[in-house]
Amino acid sequence: MSPEVPARGESQSNGRIEEAGKTVREFARVLKEQIEEKAKMELECNEAIVMWMIRWAAILVSRFLVGKDGRTAYERRTGRKCKIPVVPFGEKVWYKEIRETKERKDKFSSEWKEGVWLGHQRGSNETLVGTSRGVVKAYSIKRREPEQRWDKEAIKAMIGTPQRPDPTKPGTKIPIRVSFDKAEVGEPVPSELPKNEPSVRRMRFTPGLLVKFGYTEGCPGCAMKRAGLEESRNHSEGCRERIANELAKEEDGREKLRKEAERLNKWMAENGENVDKEVMPSLPAANPKRWRWRTPTVGYLDL
Repeated sequence: MSPEVPARGESQSNGRIEEAGKTVREFARVLKEQIEEKAKMELECNEAIVMWMIRWAAILVSRFLVGKDGRTAYERRTGRKCKIPVVPFGEKVWYKEIRETKERKDKFSSEWKEGVWLGHQRGSNETLVGTSRGVVKAYSIKRREPEQRWDKEAIKAMIGTPQRPDPTKPGTKIPIRVSFDKAEVGEPVPSELPKNEPSVRRMRFTPGLLVKFGYTEGCPGCAMKRAGLEESRNHSEGCRERIANELAKEEDGREKLRKEAERLNKWMAENGENVDKEVMPSLPAANPKRWRWRTPTVGYLDL
């Protein structure tokens, strides 16, 4: 491995890290809002659970967020999916604390105790539980009755940070204060398709179609097909216009153009695009079999 350092002051060259930070921040915001809604409380920035919440948000991204290849970061690293059972973050649970030795010291009292679920250990399937004495490891968890699963007093009473889970033992305290941005109130922002994905797929030029009408000089898509390469490139607008004009001369070709125009116009209408009234088919009185459609390359065609 060789580390790469982005240019100073150029956030775009540090894009993956910027995007990862944004994703973890949004996950943490969801966890915060869930706790506040379920426990009927408002989290303060200086509370101990906030540190664990950000830690668990980062682990959630690594273990459960599926990438474009259909796998999580955990699966790419280990070769298997993460199947460790989880509980909603901040929920009050029953737990059995891991013993320091195999011998049980107090056999008369119950081993089950109450605490706040904080997530997993990074390198094992042990569970972390927050208590008023600090954060402990647990090897067995039981959920409580639905009406007893959220306790704001237990959340506020827990102590311990990721750097110092047990306050009675020496450790480094986190010197950073976490702050929450207020949620913006206003009209919801409409979702947009990613920039690297086509808005809608246009007509596919098959090898037979290109052999029939010939290749277009200077078109990247035609150059790849002519060379017999598997890699595909988009055809130029000039190429699409030439093929559309050739198709319009034949009955089967006009049917293909009509179907493509119908599909594209339907997509534009469903996605709120400005669709001209003439896009919809019209039936002239002189010849009711002739339909008028607008194609994205050659304008209006009488089909």
